[in-house]
Amino acid sequence: AVSSLMILVNEMEREPSIPEHQFKTVLILLSPFAPHVTEELWSKLGEKKSIFLAPWPKYNAKLVSEETKTIGVQVNGKVRGTIELAADATEAEAKTLALAQPKVKALLAGKKLRKCIYVPGRILNFVVTD
Repeated sequence: AVSSLMILVNEMEREPSIPEHQFKTVLILLSPFAPHVTEELWSKLGEKKSIFLAPWPKYNAKLVSEETKTIGVQVNGKVRGTIELAADATEAEAKTLALAQPKVKALLAGKKLRKCIYVPGRILNFVVTD
């Protein structure tokens, strides 16, 4: 959890300025792990009540949903490349993108496709024989 918060803080540092409400949100998220420091910073921001009385941030599914996914493309169980496609892409769309990859195309040339295994949003595996 602390590592994820550090990743968030590092991303926030890249911005020219951080709005106060975002800084307060980070403090609330950090408070269970560093209670004394966050309580001190909370009071320096002018808050009169304890940080532990502040409401926990609300989850917003729209902010964390991904529109695209990067999935691995395998040939006989070995990763041979990756493709980026829509999160709700069909198997046919995934195959089309994978077969456009030069490395995958070369490995499938002259081989018989036995099976194609597609796990949406995760992996596409071509099982081939000579």
